Amino acid sequence: MNTDSQIGRRVGTLMDAKGITQTSMAARMGITQAAISRKLSGERPWFADELAQVASILEVPVGELFGEHRKPRRVGAGAAAMVPARSRKAAASALVFSG
Repeated sequence: MNTDSQIGRRVGTLMDAKGITQTSMAARMGITQAAISRKLSGERPWFADELAQVASILEVPVGELFGEHRKPRRVGAGAAAMVPARSRKAAASALVFSG
């Protein structure tokens, strides 16, 4: 499977998850439904500007279209320990009184 096919598969999966049809995606991109269908199947290449546009429409980083996944960041006791106690106390007070 070539890169364009892999990207097309990922884009199609994300479109399905967000309820975006080929017709809707094509209209948003300013191309025909046939063109988006060919891109999704890997018959036509993806261009950098199209990938940026698709990522924006799908609200994902461009890297996700290439298979990169965001790793959730954990903020635990270790991270809190790096903040001076006085700052933690001030932050906690601000949260309590912020309304």
